[in-house]
Amino acid sequence: MYTLYHHILCPFSRKIRFLLAQKEIHFELIKESFWERRKEFIAINTMGTVPVIFDDHNHHVISGSSVIVEYIEEKHDDSPNYLGDSLLKRAEARKIQMWFDEKFYNEVSKHILKERYFNRFLANRSAPNPETMRLAKYNLNIHLNYLEFLLENRQYLAGDQISIADFAAAGHISTLDYFG
Repeated sequence: MYTLYHHILCPFSRKIRFLLAQKEIHFELIKESFWERRKEFIAINTMGTVPVIFDDHNHHVISGSSVIVEYIEEKHDDSPNYLGDSLLKRAEARKIQMWFDEKFYNEVSKHILKERYFNRFLANRSAPNPETMRLAKYNLNIHLNYLEFLLENRQYLAGDQISIADFAAAGHISTLDYFG
């Protein structure tokens, strides 16, 4: 059994929830408001970020969504593998996962989350900055065109089988969908 420290609007946390659910691994969720930097949370993850998974079996704490993916895939090698079954398939799945978790996040998700959630509800309660929102939407269209390009010749983002790339995409896109 695992305990997953997450935030419902964190695309990285969503990716891990999708992976665990798809692998039919039971886990308990603990909502973490990571910006509060709770002393107890910092004690288990000095980076102060989510997601963090606690493996109840061996009492290990794993942080960082890509690291958690690797840990779960290696530990549960008897269940479906969402990294890929060959060197090239794993490379492609990791590349697209990284594309979402770095490029898409930095050009789209981060700005929408900041403007629509953190600034509006947690910080200064200001209205979203229209220029930032316009830029994020412009970038979103470029990224959606890339997704369309990938899916023209593939059933899933990284190939013919669902992979961690699809879970990363779902995590980011479902977070954006929450804000309309």
